[in-house]
Amino acid sequence: MLKDVVIFDYGYGNIRSVQRAFEHIGANVSISSDYDDAINSKCLVVPGVGAFKACMEGLTKFRGDEVILTRAQRGLPVFGICVGHQVLFRSSDELPSKEPSNEGTERSNQVCVASTSPKHFDDGNTSEVTPGLGLYSADVTQLHAKIVPHMGWNSVKATTKLPSVTSGRPIHSAALSERSVFEPQARGVMRAQAKPCDRTKLACASSVSRVIDGDYYFVHSYAPHQNDISVLDADLVCETTHENDTFISAISRDCLFSTQFHPEKSGEQGLTLIDTWLKSL
Repeated sequence: MLKDVVIFDYGYGNIRSVQRAFEHIGANVSISSDYDDAINSKCLVVPGVGAFKACMEGLTKFRGDEVILTRAQRGLPVFGICVGHQVLFRSSDELPSKEPSNEGTERSNQVCVASTSPKHFDDGNTSEVTPGLGLYSADVTQLHAKIVPHMGWNSVKATTKLPSVTSGRPIHSAALSERSVFEPQARGVMRAQAKPCDRTKLACASSVSRVIDGDYYFVHSYAPHQNDISVLDADLVCETTHENDTFISAISRDCLFSTQFHPEKSGEQGLTLIDTWLKSL
C-alpha cells in the first residue's frame, strides 16, 4: 500500500530531489508549506539546506517548529534531512546566512560560507548561538577538520541502540520543554505530558538499524556533536568520522528519524534506507 508523505516546504530544502527519491520507492508524495497539511500528514519529511539560523527562521515563519514539536508529542513520524536533522538538536553556533538557499543549485550555504580555518567550539568573537528545537541534548558546531566542507561519500555506522525501543516509555517530554531555556517566549507550543508513541512505530529504529550501516553522500560544514551519547535518550545513534571529527550522522527516537547525510543523493543505499523507514511505520 502506498504511504502518503508530505514534504514540508519552508524555503530551505532540496525539495525536488527528495520528492523524486520518495516517489521512486512508491510513496504518494505532496509538497506543502501549510500548517494543517504538515500536522495531519501520515509521514512528514523536513529537508533543509543552508545556514542553521536561516533554516530556523524559515521554519518559524511557516510554524514548522510547532509542527515538529507537536508531531513528536503525538507520536507521528518525522524524517529530517541535513539541516532538517540539525534543527532537532539544542542549538547551533553557525554564522547566519545572508541569502536563502537556491533550489536550482541545491548547494548548501554551509558549503559556501565554510572557513579555511575551521573551529569546533565558540571562540567568543565570531559565533552566535541560534536555538534549535531541543529534542536532543547536543549542539551543532563546526567540523574540526582541515578540509571543510565535508563533501562526498563517507561511512555511517550504528553505534548505540538504547533499550527504549521496547520500553513503552513516552516521547521524552523533558526535551520538549528544554527549548524554553533558549527561547523563553516560544509561541504556545504544547508542552503537556507527551502521549506514548504507538509501539508498532518503534519498529523504526529496529528496522533502520539493520540497513543503515554503509556509505552515504554528505555536504555540510556543521554537525551535531555529543561525546556522551547516552544523554541523547535515543533508540538509535549513528556516527561518522571526517578526519578526526566524529559527529552524529543519524538518530532515531520513537517516531523521529533524521540524517545529516542526504539519503536522496546516496543511490541505492539511500533509497533502501528511505524504503525501510517507510515500511517500518
